Amino acid sequence: MSMLSALALATSVLAATAFYATSSNCLWPSMHRWRRWSMSLALLLCVLSIAAWINTFGIGVGLGAMLGTGMLTMIVLPWIALRTSSSKTSRKHD
Repeated sequence: MSMLSALALATSVLAATAFYATSSNCLWPSMHRWRRWSMSLALLLCVLSIAAWINTFGIGVGLGAMLGTGMLTMIVLPWIALRTSSSKTSRKHD
């Protein structure tokens, strides 16, 4: 894995995490204080990620790779948050 593709992967995962922090459904209380800035950060990281993926693989595959990694992260984050959250509402249904 080249350095640019690792950067692209990291920025798309961080962008999806920032989008998740923006959501009112975010289960991590520590992320709630970042809600104010997370949308701006997510958009910036999204642009950087798209640029890095396109520079690595070209426009077609780059857009697909960015969307794929971002959506996979957005699917996985609530499950991880549900498992690791210490809030009473998330543990009530276990």
